[in-house]
Amino acid sequence: MIDTQKKQLIVGLDVGTMKISVVIGEISEKGINIIGIGESKSKGIEKGFINNLKSVTNCLKKALFQAEFISKCKIKSAYVTLSNKYIGSKNEIGIIPISKNKVNETDINHIIHTASSIKINDDYQIIHIIPQEYAIDQQIGIKNPIGLCGKRMEANVHIITCHNNILENIQHATKKNGITIDKFIFSGIASGNAVLTAEEKNLGVCMLDIGAGTIDITIYIYGYLYYSKVIPYAGNMVTNDISYAFSISIPEAEHIKIKYGHADLSKIPKNKNLKILDTQGNVFPHITIEKLTEVIEARYIELLSLVQLEIEIVEKKLKNKNHSAELKSGIVITGNGSQIKSLTTCSYNVFNKKIRIGSPLNTNNEKSIISTPKYSTAVGLLHYGKKKFKQNKNTGQNNTLLNRYFKKIYNWLYKEF
Repeated sequence: MIDTQKKQLIVGLDVGTMKISVVIGEISEKGINIIGIGESKSKGIEKGFINNLKSVTNCLKKALFQAEFISKCKIKSAYVTLSNKYIGSKNEIGIIPISKNKVNETDINHIIHTASSIKINDDYQIIHIIPQEYAIDQQIGIKNPIGLCGKRMEANVHIITCHNNILENIQHATKKNGITIDKFIFSGIASGNAVLTAEEKNLGVCMLDIGAGTIDITIYIYGYLYYSKVIPYAGNMVTNDISYAFSISIPEAEHIKIKYGHADLSKIPKNKNLKILDTQGNVFPHITIEKLTEVIEARYIELLSLVQLEIEIVEKKLKNKNHSAELKSGIVITGNGSQIKSLTTCSYNVFNKKIRIGSPLNTNNEKSIISTPKYSTAVGLLHYGKKKFKQNKNTGQNNTLLNRYFKKIYNWLYKEF
């Protein structure tokens, strides 16, 4: 088998409540070519955190084996997703005097460090420091200040944190399978890398990644990440409602949700004789498409309304800061929970904004299963890894030890931008 670390290969590992996905991508000039996929039903994970290490380790082993078998590669390391209620985020500001009146890389390092030198709970650690924009003296809205003249520089950054226990438990599961973690990535960022365009980010967009246990929210304005949050309620709530409403098992509820479910009553089939069948092909005599849709629609409206409250909070903050930013690109929804039929109509009724269901972009596998919304997060990890690979490659072109050292520090701080 080929060692993934000895070739231009990137591995994305999406550890979710419903499934564990492993995707192997080969870097090329045309994009990313997916050469291996592995998937296992997830056990031992609830709302993004591990409650049974042995079960998760075994599920991960199955997914890794599948991906390795298909790609004929041996996985040594991977980028790994995070999505749970212990994810936190905030925007911070750093201010420094500019050395020699012209911004250089040392100034960037200094100001990012200053902005991120916040006191956080000892039980948490920073997983992302994402530069948003800079200001030099009276000039604001600067994306790249290198080489610009001035006396005083200000930087806005978005910081994302996660509880140490979450990180350590995932590390234990991957280590038991011989995998080292290249970096933890917030799922919302990964999915955004896969499904959002640069134009959408510049115009303003809210992305929702609806999984089984969580909904990841990321809001971009002027091209940068302004807001992120995890809502610890998602697709499993819908399944539980169906199970309770019709007194059927969770697996049967999940089955009919996927096969027959709609999120808007006005869009259901007009065929009144449509039968709802269980996994064995038997008719559920007490379940109609109308009753099923009523249950699904009610829960989706509730979940999306929670997101709408977050959007209103952000819009109020922007208004108070005299920001003219708007979500002109509307709402982009991805993840397994986005595949319920008529979700666009249901979502429009809640948000009153343009709605798009997001699938992975910029891969060489556009007609394969990997291009469906359920794989957005895993594919987004590959895009993140590709960017990091290029940065490391550029760094390696500098042969002096000292310059390589400073370049490494610079890239670590600047990699999110």
